[in-house]
Amino acid sequence: MAGVWLSINVLDQLRGLLILVLVSLFISFAMEPAVSRLTARGWRRGRAAGLMLTLTAVVGALLAWLFGRLMVEQVHELVGEVPDLTARTSRLIDEQFNTDLRHTDVVAQLASTEGPIASLGREVAGNVVGIGASVIGLFVQLLSLILFTYYFAKDGPRLRHWLNGLLPVDRRHKMNVLTEIAVQRAGAYLAYRVILAACSSVAHTLAFVALGLPSPVALGVWVGLISQFIPTVGTYLAATLPLLVAIPDGLTTFLIVLGFIVIYQQIENYLLAPRLSATALHIHPAVGFGSTLAGAALFGPIGAILAQPVVAIVQGFAATFTERDDVLQRSTVEDGSATDGQET
Repeated sequence: MAGVWLSINVLDQLRGLLILVLVSLFISFAMEPAVSRLTARGWRRGRAAGLMLTLTAVVGALLAWLFGRLMVEQVHELVGEVPDLTARTSRLIDEQFNTDLRHTDVVAQLASTEGPIASLGREVAGNVVGIGASVIGLFVQLLSLILFTYYFAKDGPRLRHWLNGLLPVDRRHKMNVLTEIAVQRAGAYLAYRVILAACSSVAHTLAFVALGLPSPVALGVWVGLISQFIPTVGTYLAATLPLLVAIPDGLTTFLIVLGFIVIYQQIENYLLAPRLSATALHIHPAVGFGSTLAGAALFGPIGAILAQPVVAIVQGFAATFTERDDVLQRSTVEDGSATDGQET
């Protein structure tokens, strides 16, 4: 019992590292097809893995800079619009509920030293050390993720060969089959998410262009990427930026943007995602949804992201070896029937 307790305690202490390694392994599996193609064309595997990681990092940095700048600009514009928004909101409430609000009093309360804006500013300023430590910790985790992913992608075949060497000869073929299934399903999951993100980006960009929102392409890409690669809460997080942008254009534009995002999400959930999920991942939509909730409950956001590909890989393992056992059983029955017929 002491050994079991110690093992559980050690695993709990190393939980963050294990999740980091698991994420890196999944990303390396998703990169495997591209790295293998470059290697087949004469590239060294380390250079091919480095190129793929560099391209991913450059695209991620460009998107982060673009969305970050857009977010800052919109928040700054929204702060400047506070007096006008307050006046329009006060008039709307007065008309609907027959009240007598004075927007000047509301603005004064918001801008006072004891108001919510000043309190939020003091809270952020007082926690600047904690915010700095969180940023440094996030940078260290990101760097560790990149390094683990690079080594897994670079030395993947060597690592699999070493693991095969530890197994009995009759089980090495099974390990090769399992590895191929894992790589295939990880790549399929990435393609599945990219297709959904592209569809969402195009649809929302066209809607934002029609509504005349500023930076419609950036907003559409933001909604597409965030809603697909951050499960469970990604849709709500993705909606915040276009809704902030729509506020200065009035309540009608705000409600149209909100309504379009909600309607498209329902179309995606009930029409697009089930078809693509069944084709790419070969898992039932209900199983995928349940696995996402379970992954989020057990391991947080990372668990929600990895839940569906892990279920797809496990299901692929089970399906492969179940089919193999069925084939062996049928062949055994047929051989037995043939033998019985010859004896009679």
